[in-house]
Amino acid sequence: QKSQDTNRDICSAWYAYEVLGTWRALTPRDPAAPDAIRGVGDSLAVWIGLSAGAWHTAWRADSTVAVYRVRLFAADGRLLLTREVADTSLDISATSLSPTDRHTSAYLEVEGFDRMQRPVTRSPLLRLFAPGDPP
Repeated sequence: QKSQDTNRDICSAWYAYEVLGTWRALTPRDPAAPDAIRGVGDSLAVWIGLSAGAWHTAWRADSTVAVYRVRLFAADGRLLLTREVADTSLDISATSLSPTDRHTSAYLEVEGFDRMQRPVTRSPLLRLFAPGDPP
């Protein structure tokens, strides 16, 4: 009896998997919508400038984005700074980092979220040069 129940459960799970897979393959999708399985692509272009000890970042507005999250990472992956802004630019002063982090390699990422806090767009990781470093 137990073996038959187990076999029935396995067959039911396999059938559900096949139905869902067929539905996913045959259902037309909106190409503009982010793919929930893969996530958003690195489609956000960010411009970065450096002057007077501050990084100036800017990007194009996206009508589906309610808030942008700007994060600064160290080369070892540590999160150095995070800010959420509704605007399409952010100035990051080098003094907002610890004295030791000001002279390490840093990487910037900008993500855009809709009103439901779902990711809509993202920039690739961009290297930030410390003041005095060559671009």
